[in-house]
Amino acid sequence: MMASLYGQPRFVDSLMQVDVPVMKVTVFWTLVESETFVTQVRQNQTDVHATTPGNGVVDVMAPGVNKAASLQQLLETLGGTPSELAVFGDGMNDLEMLAIAGQPIIMPNADKRLFAYDYAIAVADNNHDGVLQTWQDLI
Repeated sequence: MMASLYGQPRFVDSLMQVDVPVMKVTVFWTLVESETFVTQVRQNQTDVHATTPGNGVVDVMAPGVNKAASLQQLLETLGGTPSELAVFGDGMNDLEMLAIAGQPIIMPNADKRLFAYDYAIAVADNNHDGVLQTWQDLI
């Protein structure tokens, strides 16, 4: 799967063998292992940001690297404000992005933890054009 997105992967025994800047490390574990790892990174206050879109995948990035930071840069470039921003999310890796948006919307099949934030819920999931249908209702 990763090769289709990023080209042929290069396997290493240690990150010390990597001779180019590392922007993100993605690891695949079981769901329980991935959640444990993210929790441990946060508790140990390491100098990285770890998050999970779900399904056992963990993304490890530099602190402050997340979808919200990218969207804030885009808004600065376009002259917009977070209150004008509508975003759709379904995983815990969307939490920062959802928190800054004026219209945060989660998918009906989102990570159960996102429902605790009382965000609006899309009218259908991604397999049933949920983003498009919800967006049509917004405009």
